Amino acid sequence: MAAAAAGATYLVQQAGGAVRSSDAFPLVLRLENALVSYIIYIAKMFWPARLAVFYPYPSEVPAWQAAAAALAIAVISILVARSVRKRPYLAVGWFWYLVTLAPVIGLVQVGAQARADRYTYIPMIGLTIMLAWGAADLLGRVRRAKPAIAALATATCACCAALTWVQAGYWRDSRTLFQHAVDVTDGNYLAHHNLGAALAETPGGLNEAIAHYQAALRIKPGYARAHTDLGSALARLPGRLPDAMAEFRAALAIDPDLAIPHNNLGNALAQAGRWNEAVSEYGAALRIDPDYADARHNLAEAQYNLGFALAKTDGRAFEAIAHLEAALRLRPDYPEAHNNLGVVLSQAPGRLSEAIAHFQAALQLDPDYADAHINLGVALSQMPGRLPEAIAQLEAAERIQPDAEVRGMIERLKAQKK
Repeated sequence: MAAAAAGATYLVQQAGGAVRSSDAFPLVLRLENALVSYIIYIAKMFWPARLAVFYPYPSEVPAWQAAAAALAIAVISILVARSVRKRPYLAVGWFWYLVTLAPVIGLVQVGAQARADRYTYIPMIGLTIMLAWGAADLLGRVRRAKPAIAALATATCACCAALTWVQAGYWRDSRTLFQHAVDVTDGNYLAHHNLGAALAETPGGLNEAIAHYQAALRIKPGYARAHTDLGSALARLPGRLPDAMAEFRAALAIDPDLAIPHNNLGNALAQAGRWNEAVSEYGAALRIDPDYADARHNLAEAQYNLGFALAKTDGRAFEAIAHLEAALRLRPDYPEAHNNLGVVLSQAPGRLSEAIAHFQAALQLDPDYADAHINLGVALSQMPGRLPEAIAQLEAAERIQPDAEVRGMIERLKAQKK
């Protein structure tokens, strides 16, 4: 059963990219951590204190700890093997513990944790077999010990119930969970990062979030996600856009194939009005992840804003048209892009019909779009025989958003009609 579970876990996690290479976690370090973890799990069973949602992987394990753990495992294994005839439950329980923990002990490393409390749910059955049958064996030999053992068992269960209540309370929300992990572990870059992410969504918690992102990066400078989220937090503070951009670029220097920092750098560049560069970053995000909806939406916005800016610049109408068309390819349901593309087309020789089509498309998407009604009315007034339609569009705009200039246009066109 343990072998089957190990095989299934390996295949699934390998497909998801969670199996770590020997470069990240050398085999000797994995073996040392595995030996120490076997003993730590036993200690935490009997003294369940300082439990955390994530235990960071050590950069090194002292040789004496690994040696002592190996010696303890070997001695216990020999002792239970020697007593297998008289007390077979000890061997059953002990080897159950060793074998069922083996698939998750970290020789094949999945994820970045050194160990995890959840890995002990099935292996601990073996240790409780040793305890339960051992207590029954002791009672059979020393009848007078029954009240003491019963009292000890009752007290233990009561303590476990109380500790469970306290431990479950740490899972109330992300902020509480990761604050506890920071409090009970050392060098926990992931807990600092995730606590920062929770604080960033809390009113008034942005500065504290930034402090935890920075703490995560002091522990692990090559942590691209922390650079990305730190950049996002800095971008929300006045005057911090250059610092935010530096963090996004730091994340991309670590891993250029991350879509999120490309998108977020695009957002920062867009805030600074650097639309060409923003378009480039959004495009990079979509090349990495073609299904990245936020990047697609943001790229459409950037193309629109770039086109809108170019439309106001003399001699750059064709570039403006290209960018607005690009925005519509990304977001066909973008009424503002249809309207502004129509404005630019209406000023280009021989493209008035295309402009009218885009104004109409904008109004199909947003019938109360007053500017599109006005622009369509003006365009129709320039087409032979379409003066009544032009007046109707301007009157629609006037109903939606009363304006003296539009009323004057209506009057002039009505006079012209007569």
